[in-house]
Amino acid sequence: MDIREAISESFSWRQFIACMEQKGYVWKLDRKYISLRAPGMERFVRLKSLGKNYSEDVLKKWILQPKTKNDRSAGSGNGRGKKKLHGLQALYYSYLYQMGVLKRKPRNVPYAVRQDIRRLDERIAQMEFLQKHNITTREELSAYRKPLEEQVVSLTKERQRLYRTDPQSEHICEINNILKPLRKEIRMCVKIAQHSQEMEQRMKEAEHLLTESEKQKVRQQVDSQCYSVEQR
Repeated sequence: MDIREAISESFSWRQFIACMEQKGYVWKLDRKYISLRAPGMERFVRLKSLGKNYSEDVLKKWILQPKTKNDRSAGSGNGRGKKKLHGLQALYYSYLYQMGVLKRKPRNVPYAVRQDIRRLDERIAQMEFLQKHNITTREELSAYRKPLEEQVVSLTKERQRLYRTDPQSEHICEINNILKPLRKEIRMCVKIAQHSQEMEQRMKEAEHLLTESEKQKVRQQVDSQCYSVEQR
């Protein structure tokens, strides 16, 4: 099914919507129940009418899950292929939960986390980056970043040489085009390293304000979503 394939290729809800549109589907998003129309069909159908595993909330939750080599698509319902989130990915998942992004929202979003809501899109993009490159620790993040920086240094030296010897060289433009995405990824690594530490501190502040009973409820809810999500 196209929905399953689109989910396996997507790291965010917007990406999933765009992927389905590329396959010829048309969406109606400005309503209580989202619906879509398949290519060649005349009528729109609601997502939830496709089955409980195809509701908006279930699909959004599945999109956030790590992609594996033999990724099983949503809707399989066989309960196999569970995968736990670890390290930075688990931190981001828990943080998004505390921000109220995921289906099972906390009763009260802690102020220490709520004040960071303005960075929601950035946090989701960082989560997607970690999942896309299978990064779970700051050490892995640093290891991913190092060769990028070495490549930037090498290309920059090459560009400087061309500016001196052949300033009209077309290769200068080619180098600039290569440097741009490399520097973007390096900036993402730097931000994740910094922001993940800030998020840990905010989570500690939020947890400190909870009562013991509330702490237990939050742990159970986060564990249920973060560590026991079945592939659908």
